[in-house]
Amino acid sequence: MKKQILVLTMIAITGSIPKVMAENNELDQIDINQSSLNTESLSLYEADMLIFMREEEKLARDVYLTLYERWNSTVFSNIARSEQKHMDSMAQLIDTYNLIDPVIDESIGSLVNPDLATLYDQLIAKGQLSLLDALFVGALIEEIDIVDLQQAIDESDQVDISQAYENLLRGSRDHLRAFVRQIEKLGVPYEAQILDQFDLDMIVDGTIENGGSDFGTVSNDFNGDGKSDIFWRHDTSNANMIYFMNGHIISDQVGFSYQASSSAWTVTGNSDFNNDGKTDTLWRNANTGETQIALMNGAALATGGTVNLATLATSWKVGGVGDFDGDGNDDIFWHNDNGQNQISFTDGQAGVTETTIVNTINDSNWKVVGIADFDQDGKDDVIWRNDVNKRVWIYLMNGSTITNGGGEGEHVVFTAANWNIDGVGDFNGDGKGDILWRNDNNGRVWMFLDVNDIVNQFAATGTDPLVLGEHVAFTALVWQIQTVGDYNGDGKSDILWRHSTTGWNHMYLMNGATPDQQLNVNTLSDLGWIVK
Repeated sequence: MKKQILVLTMIAITGSIPKVMAENNELDQIDINQSSLNTESLSLYEADMLIFMREEEKLARDVYLTLYERWNSTVFSNIARSEQKHMDSMAQLIDTYNLIDPVIDESIGSLVNPDLATLYDQLIAKGQLSLLDALFVGALIEEIDIVDLQQAIDESDQVDISQAYENLLRGSRDHLRAFVRQIEKLGVPYEAQILDQFDLDMIVDGTIENGGSDFGTVSNDFNGDGKSDIFWRHDTSNANMIYFMNGHIISDQVGFSYQASSSAWTVTGNSDFNNDGKTDTLWRNANTGETQIALMNGAALATGGTVNLATLATSWKVGGVGDFDGDGNDDIFWHNDNGQNQISFTDGQAGVTETTIVNTINDSNWKVVGIADFDQDGKDDVIWRNDVNKRVWIYLMNGSTITNGGGEGEHVVFTAANWNIDGVGDFNGDGKGDILWRNDNNGRVWMFLDVNDIVNQFAATGTDPLVLGEHVAFTALVWQIQTVGDYNGDGKSDILWRHSTTGWNHMYLMNGATPDQQLNVNTLSDLGWIVK
């Protein structure tokens, strides 16, 4: 299958079979260390395929990194980060089964398999022609991966290998959807290059399977491992601390002293402002209005360090942070006490590249309560709630433009005063934002898993929103929701709880509205530590 697909790909790109492939009946392969291979558990085919997939994922990563440098389109840099994760998962299996790693040189374009090396050259040549050609190259690579991975899954008997391939396959389908979406934005229809057209249509029409995490940035992921971490700041000493998380396990705990000298400086947002796959921190001085971005590499300042933004009047408050224009760099949504809203679009060390007015709300009771991508267009949106009448409103954003409700947003629901929004995230991994509710009277936890569906149903029927949502849990009020994040890297948001008197930290690892696991994290008895 590998040989056949590579030949078809070469023909599609060049119109002929390259000489290196015409002269070889089979793929050149790295020798397998058969003396150390556990042949009772791993077949020679499985070993060969692991080695091949390791290099095929490297080919994809290298092509995307090269095309990002050429076209500066973040779809390439985002998916390149995902391909690195795919490479790493194959490397772990190669090590587990004591095979020889074909990646002996990590540099871009270095491939041992001659057919993959030739394919790389052809793909780069085509991708240099235009952005559209580059996007078609990306889609072609993902079609190839899908075919090869499905073949590998069908022929593998090992559970760990099959699970790894299934994860890569979901990622490749997500990547294909992303490339096709970008192609169609340019006004060009996309037709299958390798896959059957019916199979392609089924993939493109499906929903995101790995949540944003496979090729976007996971919230609060300071070390770029695809798993959310926990950022703490002490409310009296101003010390900072990060828990690097692996599920509910604290893999490392690191403190750092940034802005520890003044309580006026507070963290107003954690987000990826330079598109490097690692969360940065947004700081604001409540007394002066000064604003800084600390570009982070784990618990240390990254290259470029601190980026000073323009000082705004203290009447401007950070409503939230998110990628409102889909360029991979997160932006800042500001709300002024006078009702005016604006977005500052950022670009890493360049700071703010543009600040644009969104609209004005002439009711000071409206507050931003969440930022997430609710319509799965790759751009974050804004959820509002009115403190008095408890109405919930949604802005679907395209840059600084509100695209729904005739440019004014849309009403979501009314809820009772004792229900509050305690978080937004993607709890079922469908690539769309969900809303987490908590009842302040009885501790009940509820979830809206499809906000757009809730909007439509409520508008049509006026049904009690709690009937439309899903029950999560009953918890004592002494337990408080701190934040949400994808702590185990499965593409689904989880819930972090903290006991308000003992400092006990607890985690719900979620699958939709169902807590798959309820696990203790640790006890941090000093209640001065606050999750940011």
